[in-house]
Amino acid sequence: MQERRSFYLLAPCLTDSLLTKDIGIIPYLMQKYRGYKAVYATYRPCGVEPLWPSLSSFEEEIELEYIEPSFYYRPDRAMDTIFGANLCDCRDDLVRYIGCNATKIDVLYLFGFYPFYYIAAAKYKELNPSGTIYLKLDANFIWVNKTPMTDDFRRFLSYCDVISSETLAPYISDKW
Repeated sequence: MQERRSFYLLAPCLTDSLLTKDIGIIPYLMQKYRGYKAVYATYRPCGVEPLWPSLSSFEEEIELEYIEPSFYYRPDRAMDTIFGANLCDCRDDLVRYIGCNATKIDVLYLFGFYPFYYIAAAKYKELNPSGTIYLKLDANFIWVNKTPMTDDFRRFLSYCDVISSETLAPYISDKW
C-alpha cells in the first residue's frame, strides 16, 4: 500500500486562532477531501506547552511537528520575537527544518512571502526538486505595491509552483 502524499504547512508563528482561518484550514481540507496527510510545522513556544483547542472542531486528526527555535520564542509576541531581532535566526531554523524533512514533504505550503521563507524554499527545491511549493497570499493593493522587486524576492517566486490569492490575482500577476 502506498503512503499518502503529504501537505506541510510551514508557519513558524502558528497560533490556535489561525487554525480555523485560511492558513490553517487549507491543509486540513487537503487531507479531508484530497487524501493528503496534513502536517503543521511551527515553532514550539518557550516556557509553555502549546494549546490547540480549535483542533476539536476538526473531524480528522492532523499532525503537528514542532520546530525548536534558536531564540526565546513567544507566540503572543511573534512580531517582536520573529520579525524583530530574530528574523535571521528564524530563517536559519526553517532552513534546518527543511534540510531534515524535505524528502518527506510532497507539498510545502507557505502563507505569505516573508523573508524567512526565501532560503527555505530554495533548500526545499534543492533537496526535493519534484516537490511542490504552494504560496498562498492574502493580498491588498498597499501590500503588493510596497513589495520591493528584489532579486531575492524574484528568485523566491520562481521556486513557487502554485501561487494563489483570493483577491487581486490579475493585479498581482501583472505587477509581478
